Amino acid sequence: MYKIYSTKSCGYCERAKSLLAANDLPFEEVYVDESAENFDEMKNVAPNMKTVPVITLNGLLVGGFYELKEKVDA
Repeated sequence: MYKIYSTKSCGYCERAKSLLAANDLPFEEVYVDESAENFDEMKNVAPNMKTVPVITLNGLLVGGFYELKEKVDA
């Protein structure tokens, strides 16, 4: 399952969720702006990424929106 680390005001996060939904791919969303624990979890998954969304698939880092789009469209 996909996991999207996002904020409530992130346009690329919305695009990522729409892309997954349009392709009937299940996902879980984690808002990193809601708690320090969520933010820390995201940083453990992707310590070098500076922006959201941070997207994983079954615990493995996919990347951001554009990496997700390449994977889904392939």
